[in-house]
Amino acid sequence: MGQCLGCMSPSAPASPSDFQANLIETKKEASYSDTYADGRTLGEGITGCVKEIYSKSTNTKYAMKSINLARIDKAQMKELETEINILKHLDHPNIVRIFEVYKSRRNMHIVMELLTGGELASRVLKTEKEIISVVTQLLSACKYWHSRGIVHRDLKLENVMFASKDKSSNVKVIDFGLGTTFATNCFRNQLSTDEHRVDNNSSNRSRSSHNENGSSVKSSPKAGNFVNSFSPNKRGSSKYSMGSGSMGRGKDQLSQTKRMLLSTVGTAFYMAPEVVKGSGYTEACDLWAIGVITFMLITLKPPFPGSSEKQIFRNLVYGSPSFNSSRWSKVSPEAKKFVKGLLRPNPDERFTAEEALDHVWLKTQNDNDRRLSFETLDKDVLNSLQRFTCYTKLKKAALMVVAHKSSAHNIEDLRDAFVRMDVQHTGTITFEELKQAMQENNMDIGDEELANLFQGLDMDKSGHIRYLEFLAATVETKSIITVGQLSEAFDHLDEDRSGFITQKNMKKLLGDKFAEEEIRNMISECDANGDKRVSREEFIKMMKMESDKVKRTLVEENLKLDNSDGTVEKESHDSSIDSPRSPEEPIVEVMKPQLRAKDEKPDHTKKDSDCGNSSSPEHVIETS
Repeated sequence: MGQCLGCMSPSAPASPSDFQANLIETKKEASYSDTYADGRTLGEGITGCVKEIYSKSTNTKYAMKSINLARIDKAQMKELETEINILKHLDHPNIVRIFEVYKSRRNMHIVMELLTGGELASRVLKTEKEIISVVTQLLSACKYWHSRGIVHRDLKLENVMFASKDKSSNVKVIDFGLGTTFATNCFRNQLSTDEHRVDNNSSNRSRSSHNENGSSVKSSPKAGNFVNSFSPNKRGSSKYSMGSGSMGRGKDQLSQTKRMLLSTVGTAFYMAPEVVKGSGYTEACDLWAIGVITFMLITLKPPFPGSSEKQIFRNLVYGSPSFNSSRWSKVSPEAKKFVKGLLRPNPDERFTAEEALDHVWLKTQNDNDRRLSFETLDKDVLNSLQRFTCYTKLKKAALMVVAHKSSAHNIEDLRDAFVRMDVQHTGTITFEELKQAMQENNMDIGDEELANLFQGLDMDKSGHIRYLEFLAATVETKSIITVGQLSEAFDHLDEDRSGFITQKNMKKLLGDKFAEEEIRNMISECDANGDKRVSREEFIKMMKMESDKVKRTLVEENLKLDNSDGTVEKESHDSSIDSPRSPEEPIVEVMKPQLRAKDEKPDHTKKDSDCGNSSSPEHVIETS
């Protein structure tokens, strides 16, 4: 494989050479309307709005948050930039993604993932199994960002969004504006000095509620939003105007791997005792917040109620949560033990994300689900992993772009496959997890071959397969790649808009850790006319020829491309790739899965009746 596509360590934000982070462009004085068309407005606030937009080349839907920079102060601007910087370096199925940033003197437009399912605060989960699923996803995301040296500091029901309105929808954590770092081995020894901040929930502010994409806008209380009954939570500041989100004052109080945080941030109901006391805190404050969220999902009430911040803080510091609600009888006894483990006042005694994920309350259900899911894991996905490792580096980079810009809806099945393989809930796939998936799906592959496969997928040489790497390797399996998507990928790689992909373009995207010779080879691999650059036509033709070439190689090497009846899918060449196509016409000849019968068409439909029809859990929680 040679050099890696980026070199972001597991415990630190990415270096400037991180390919994934460089995919998220900040375009200054450029117009988003050149690439996107406006759709409906999703929400409006004092400082801006959120609207649905469409890619002109692919028709993929995104959300775009627009901020009037004249209406926010320097501290708020810093918070906005903090969120962008953090999200550029996070890659997890349960963390919202951003794609592009357009910045001018007057406005900032952030193109991000479109989440249509609403806040966790507005959906009452009716079964214990549903609660376990959501809590598991939150803990997996939390474990991941903690491993990257990030602490969120504002986890709450309103900052967790459902990707869709489906009952079985996954959740995404949003709003990293108050996030900060705690890994001192990668950052300066002294915390940056900034204003000591307390998030004020004063009663003279009108309530701010997240719209369907997770951006805060003024609204009246919604029916069914069980958080509305908590009067101190009437947070009035817009998501765009939440204060500085600074890291606070002070020097390191912990070891070389942790940092004590001193600024008081967050929302009253979810604040950990050590945050309220102002004596310093660590990433354990996020686990406390997840404990509060779990308590509220079960009981529909906060563990430390109060009609004012002062009363909440007094109950939090000097009291203890009550587990006398009749709703606790509707769930397993282990649920109560789980929540108590997260709500331990002493952060040193509190569960870590890894310990919480290993708790019997979650583990029993998750292990059962995983055993069932491995039985149905699509072998097309596993075969696609093998095929991907044989591609040239330029095609791999192109598929990284395609995967990066794919909508949540289009990659839903691939996300599910990734989660099934991520047994340890790290947000990555280890060598052992890949081996387990292959074995449990009867994929006969030797250890040496498996090691080569893993190395080919681990493009950044981190020792893990990241989520985007997995998506890039499997995005072809559903025949969802169109000429429009390939053109969009070309435009992304052609970062100076010259009409060609050049060595300079790839050097800027890949960073200094790629050797000049390797970048030259990357270009020459599909430079048909020898002009040391790649045109759009050469690029699209390469995407087809590369797939055909790899398919032939894999058939010749007997790499598990047999159908269930023992036959091998025959080659077919279609020169129509060279002719113009509509932007949304799938390139089926290029992207067809290896195990699918030749005439079988993929089914992209998802019936409403299929949503959330999993087997009934043991405990149903009454909502009345």
